[in-house]
Amino acid sequence: MRNRIEGILAGLLLIGAVALVLAEILLRTLLSYSLIGVDGIASILVIWSTFLGASYALHRNMHVRVDLLHYCVSPRIALALDTLVTVACLIIAMTLTWSGVLLIDEALMLGETTMGFVRIPMWAVQSIMPLAGALFALRLAQRLVLQLQGIRQQEEEDIHVGGT
Repeated sequence: MRNRIEGILAGLLLIGAVALVLAEILLRTLLSYSLIGVDGIASILVIWSTFLGASYALHRNMHVRVDLLHYCVSPRIALALDTLVTVACLIIAMTLTWSGVLLIDEALMLGETTMGFVRIPMWAVQSIMPLAGALFALRLAQRLVLQLQGIRQQEEEDIHVGGT
């Protein structure tokens, strides 16, 4: 369950956004009544769902990846390339986390809110950035450990094969 929490939460947020938009459409069509702020709230839910869903996809190794190069090189080189890409992504995730923290700090300092009838504090909206960045970094660190273990295992196999 805890390994799926991001996916479950992403799904629930997306369902919430769809429910809000559907309610808005039905109320406008049937009762000529409109809910105030639904579009903004639904947009925020979709953004949060996207970030959490991306983290879940990263954890489950379901992300889009160009793997043509993997078919052209040895498994050892492919693992080394994957490890290099993971390190680069980890740096980007940590940068996203730090940038998100700075963004929230600025939003708090300036007292920023969303525009429209429903005023939501921007720090609450933007808090997905450092949260998602930290989740990405965690998932990438987990992947890096596994990749480094794979490299070490390959090296040990090479020593074992070479020593026999």
